[in-house]
Amino acid sequence: MKLTSDLLAKGFIFPETPRWHAGRQAFYFVDIDDGKLFELKGGEVRMLSKQRDMISGMAFDDADGFFVASVFDRKILHLKNWLSGTREVTEIADCSTIAENMINDMVRSPRGDFYVDTINYDAFASFEGKAEKKRSPLLRVTTEGEVGSASDATFFANGSVIFPGEDRLLTADTYDACVYAFSINGDGSLGPATIFADLPGEMPDGMCGDVRGGLWVATRNRVIRVIEGGEITDEVNTGDHIASACALGGADGRTLLITASEGHDRRHLWSATTGVLLTAEVEIPGAGLPSLYD
Repeated sequence: MKLTSDLLAKGFIFPETPRWHAGRQAFYFVDIDDGKLFELKGGEVRMLSKQRDMISGMAFDDADGFFVASVFDRKILHLKNWLSGTREVTEIADCSTIAENMINDMVRSPRGDFYVDTINYDAFASFEGKAEKKRSPLLRVTTEGEVGSASDATFFANGSVIFPGEDRLLTADTYDACVYAFSINGDGSLGPATIFADLPGEMPDGMCGDVRGGLWVATRNRVIRVIEGGEITDEVNTGDHIASACALGGADGRTLLITASEGHDRRHLWSATTGVLLTAEVEIPGAGLPSLYD
C-alpha cells in the first residue's frame, strides 16, 4: 500500500531518532546538528535540552530521564531526572577508545545494555563521495559503563529494533543496504550477523517495529515497511525530503512519525533549516524498542 505523509512541524536542521513513550503519551526526538532534545505531545513541540555537541541516539531511562549519544565526544550521557525538574547530566560511558570518529544511533536492551553505532570515517564527507568508507564496529555498553566491540560486520550501522520477547537485535546498515540480525546472548554479547532483509538500491536509516514483526525503515524519499526476507509491503512518500528515521506511536500506536530533511549537505541544512516532522496513519500498531509501548 502506498501512503502519503502530512506536514506536522518544520524549522529543524536534521531531526532524527524519534521514539514513542506510552506512559507519557508523547513522542521524543533530537535535532542532531543543534544538539537538542524535543518532546512532541498533544501536537505541541517543546525543547527539553540542548547539549554543546551534536546528539544522535536516544533512549529512555527507568524514571523520567534520557540517555543520549554525544556524536563527536563519543560519549553516552545520562540526562537524569529531566522531567521532574532536578536535572543532572552525567557521563556513563566513553566510547572513544574504539569509536575513531563518531557515534550515531543506539538502542537500550531490556537488560540495560546499550548497542551503539560507530562511524570510523567522516560520515558527512562520505555522503558526497569524498571519504573512504570502512567497517565500523557496533559497540556494546554494559550497565556498568564498560565499552566493547559487539560486532565488526557493519559499515554504517543505523537504526535498531528489539522486538518484545526476542533475543535478537535488528540493525539497519545504510551502506550495506540491508537490515542485519544479531542474536543477543545471555551475557549481552552478540552472535554473528545474519540478514533480516536485503534492500538493494536503498539507504536504510532509522527504523521502528510493529506488532506483526514488520519494520518501517526510512530510506531516501520514503519510509518502507519490510518483513523478514526483504519483501516491501507498504511505503510512505516523503516528497522532496529525505527520510532519516521513524517511530510508531499515538493513542492507538498507528501514527507513524517521520523525521526528514532536504538531504545531507550541512552547508545547505545549517542555513535553510529544512528539517521537518511528517506523519502518516498506518494499519498495524507499533511494538518493540527503542520506543516504549507498555
